Amino acid sequence: MDKEEIIKAYEAMCQAMIDRDIAYLRTLHQPYITHLSGMKQEREAWLRDIEEGNMVYHGYDIKDIVVSIDGTKAQMNSNTILE
Repeated sequence: MDKEEIIKAYEAMCQAMIDRDIAYLRTLHQPYITHLSGMKQEREAWLRDIEEGNMVYHGYDIKDIVVSIDGTKAQMNSNTILE
């Protein structure tokens, strides 16, 4: 993947959160996720919260994206505002 593909994949994940696309989100995350607040949560509990409407995302704004690629490994950091 190149930088643009990584950014597009991140945008697709953010959009899936808004769309409540549980099947898509399940393919992306490890068994635990870390929220922007730093809180860790089991992936299935988070997905259940989205599915049941307890966690609702309305939009996102991604700023200051930095992508580093080293061979087969990539790291992306950004300031993302989720609404």
